[in-house]
Amino acid sequence: MIEKSLVYIHAAHGAQGFKGCGVLVEGPYVATCRHVWRMATESRGGSAVDAVTIEYPHAYRQNERFRTTARLADACEAEDGPPQDIVLLAVDEIPAGILPLQLAFDARYEIGEAVAVAGLTGRVPGSPGAVEDVTIEGDLADIIRADDRRQFTGKNPAGFWLERGSSGSPVFLRPGQHVAGILSLSELGVNSGQSHLHEAFVVRGQVIRRYVVRSIARAVARDEQVAVTDLREILSTIGAQDVPVAEIPERLRQFVEASRAHAAEATPSSNLGNDIDAAIDASRTLVGQFKPEEALLLLKERIQAEAEAFAQRTLPLLKEQVAVQRIALDHDGARASLERITQLDPTDLWAWIALGDVWMIAGDTAQAATAYRSAQAAATARGDERDLSVSHERIGDVLVAQGDGPGALAAYRASLAIDETLAVRDPANTQWQRDLSVSHNKIGDVLVAQGDGPGGLAAYRAALAIRETLAARDPANTQWQRDLSVSHNRIGDVLVAQGDGPGGLTAYRAALAIAETLAARDPANTQWQRDLSVSHERIGDVLVAQGDGPGGLAAYRAALAIAETLAARDPANTEWQRDLSISHERIGEVLVAQGDGPGGLAAYRAALAIRETLAVRDPANTEWQRDLSVSHNKIGEVLVAQGDGPAGLAAYRAGLTIAKTLAARDPANTEWQRDLSVSHNKIGDVLVAQGDGPGGLAAYQAALAIRETLAVRDPANTQWQRDLIVSYVKLAQAAPENARAYLERAASIAHRLHDEGRLKPVDHWIIDDLAAHLAALRGPV
Repeated sequence: MIEKSLVYIHAAHGAQGFKGCGVLVEGPYVATCRHVWRMATESRGGSAVDAVTIEYPHAYRQNERFRTTARLADACEAEDGPPQDIVLLAVDEIPAGILPLQLAFDARYEIGEAVAVAGLTGRVPGSPGAVEDVTIEGDLADIIRADDRRQFTGKNPAGFWLERGSSGSPVFLRPGQHVAGILSLSELGVNSGQSHLHEAFVVRGQVIRRYVVRSIARAVARDEQVAVTDLREILSTIGAQDVPVAEIPERLRQFVEASRAHAAEATPSSNLGNDIDAAIDASRTLVGQFKPEEALLLLKERIQAEAEAFAQRTLPLLKEQVAVQRIALDHDGARASLERITQLDPTDLWAWIALGDVWMIAGDTAQAATAYRSAQAAATARGDERDLSVSHERIGDVLVAQGDGPGALAAYRASLAIDETLAVRDPANTQWQRDLSVSHNKIGDVLVAQGDGPGGLAAYRAALAIRETLAARDPANTQWQRDLSVSHNRIGDVLVAQGDGPGGLTAYRAALAIAETLAARDPANTQWQRDLSVSHERIGDVLVAQGDGPGGLAAYRAALAIAETLAARDPANTEWQRDLSISHERIGEVLVAQGDGPGGLAAYRAALAIRETLAVRDPANTEWQRDLSVSHNKIGEVLVAQGDGPAGLAAYRAGLTIAKTLAARDPANTEWQRDLSVSHNKIGDVLVAQGDGPGGLAAYQAALAIRETLAVRDPANTQWQRDLIVSYVKLAQAAPENARAYLERAASIAHRLHDEGRLKPVDHWIIDDLAAHLAALRGPV
């Protein structure tokens, strides 16, 4: 509740008592008026004290209102513009249940119908000095006064109005959760006889937020030994006014670390003249001074001048510009720079590779494929075997994203053939050994997607063997440690799919241990942070399958926290956006299983919103299309459970349309075939519930046909065996004349999985349930 963050400010010494109000805001700080602070810190003798007493009217300790001490954290001296009636206080204690509020970061959170939560005295009979909180309805004007404040006008002339002690009270839009501002000069209007209206003036939330950001940034600047005079430009560069306050310290540290690291790199000699090297030196100096915008401007001007004189002289500058643009997460700028590099030098394979990578981040697989094929042509022309292998691998990545499994497998195997030749030629070359492990992993991914679990597991284990050797050779090599973590995760995936939950969990925890070590070593490394998120997610999957819903939910929320941070850091990174959608979906699944349908539906819809955006960005990306289909199905499940059959059926049919398209595109892709069977079953459930028995039976039979094919293709896949059980049970209900035969088939599979130790603990109930249904068919003994 927003009103709980109201505080009363009392003089810490003397008998002066209540002086005004304030509000607990992000930071955390108490924001109040400068004149309230002055009155509260001035003793009777006229000397100043350095602390005030803070009272939380909505919190109690030992049956009395919670009180603590606060000191001046920031006097909020203006750098430019009119001085503001605002200071920030640091409080010694914050009671449990009282949360700091977010401040308005945009004008739309400061204008319109509003409510002030104010402290007033004189309302308690016999205690004229007692303070009570009241809410006062009013409007915040859309015009900003010359003193940078907004006018707050009360709506009820007969209602309560403000008095001198109300200064510092928070104002919120209705409805709203952001602090729109704090009252200043609150005694004007009716109380002073100046107007027939109730009027006050408000220090805007955006102004307060600017001081909060500056105060937090100054603390980081002290730790990082950054000059305070540089902060304003740095905060502008990292977009501090548009990101959550809680993220500003980490963003600032990452910016400083990346800038210093880049500035410290020795400038490579270009052999094209001292002027080129001097420009790069100047760029790095500016980056070291935390001025990437000036560095980019310098480089742009220099590049333009060199292009007019001699195109090839611009290449080192363009490559430097790409490096700076990537630090600044300017993907569009990096793409433009790389396109110019490839125009100037079409034989630069690694520029083509980097261009393809940037297109993949942006979600345009068609453009990425064009860049990677240009890299392939450049590698072929140069006759460099390793470069050709890398281009094959990248082309395979695009084909996977576009749903061409056979084409991707051919590309990966072409890469593998080259890698094997090179690895045999020089076993001591660790780069070639690592390349070979990557090819095995990529091939394993496609084989698993095609339903060849044993083949995929063999490929993953071949990669693991190489990576264990490399990691043992140099434990300090973080790239090899990360590779080892990836291999453990891949092997865990297959083991879980084969019903070996404990084995999968062991593999996932091995991956998690590495990911935690790497993430702790360098919190600014986004790849390692993402790896940690993925490890949490996989462990959550196993815990949920073992019946540990709370443990799974905790793991999923750990993954979500990382995914949200990454997605907010670079909204243009489609991989991180997709990761965020997956975290929302996993949390939704657990919430639904725990009976929280509304919470699950909200999580599913959060995932859907992201996936719709991605699917529109690149309709050819089959992974994103599949994600969208899954979201429709999940939402349909909750709607049906809530009794909204028509809406659920519409959601299921939206999922079915996508599933049919994907399954037709690549019949060998077993994941898409299974998705199609799930969609048929979901639709069958609704049709049966609506009284359309024949329609439901047809849908169930369509699902069964797919599942029987998959189960034959890989009998070791326990998920597909379980799917068969589900189909037989549904058919037994839809076709009572064949119920016994269907249930006996389902029971046979369930007993076999249980005897082989492949039936998940969360599914053990199936055996007893099937036995009960069969007994009911036989009748009383």
